Parts: sequence; structure tokens; C-alpha cells
Amino acid sequence: MTENSPPPPPDEPEPRPRSEFDPRRPMFRPSEPPSDEPAGCGAVIGRVLLGTVSFVISMVVFMSIVATASSQPWISVVIAGALVAGLFVIRKRSGPSPLLGAVVVGVTVAFVVFGGCMLLLSSFK
Repeated sequence: MTENSPPPPPDEPEPRPRSEFDPRRPMFRPSEPPSDEPAGCGAVIGRVLLGTVSFVISMVVFMSIVATASSQPWISVVIAGALVAGLFVIRKRSGPSPLLGAVVVGVTVAFVVFGGCMLLLSSFK
């Protein structure tokens, strides 16, 4: 090999630079604009089923919280309210999403029903 000959081709590609943590970068990826197409029948039925399933699961979770905090039922209402508020924060940060919207609606309806039941139960004591 002489001094003027080109270097041999590399066997391995150069390593990619690591992406360092940047606190200014958002945690969630940028939201995509919603499509202009209307949702089909299957999509609407799927969202209704997702909202119904999230309603049922939320009611089970809220009732298990009540069973745990049976001496102070309002503690369970505060915990359930914090969970619903957390879902709204996630929805706001991630942008418009029909699936996440269906979950938020199902959990919110469960919270309203749960809060109404707790209000009725506390008024009878």
C-alpha cells in the first residue's frame, strides 16, 4: 500500500450519534391533523364499544377504590377525579384522537355515575 492510495472502505457503518435527553422536546409526538373523511360504520361501532368497555372497567376500578376506602368514601371520589383529570391532560397533550376520546368519554360517564351514587349514599347516612 502506498501513501497516495485511498484508504480501504470501512467494513462497518459509522455509529449514529446518540440522541441525548432534551427537556425542551415534547414527550408526545406531534399530533397529526384529522382526516377529512367521515368515519365509517365500523369505526363508529368500534369507538362505541371502546367507550362502553372503558365505562365498565372504570366502574369496576372506582368500586374497588370504594371497597378499599370504605370508611371515607369521598377519598375514593377524589382519587377517581384525579384519574379522570389525568386522562383529560393526556388527551390535551397528545392531540385529537378519536380512540382516546372514546376512552375519555367512557371514563367520564363512569365518573359521573359513580359520583352520583356516592352522593346518594352519603345523603342516606
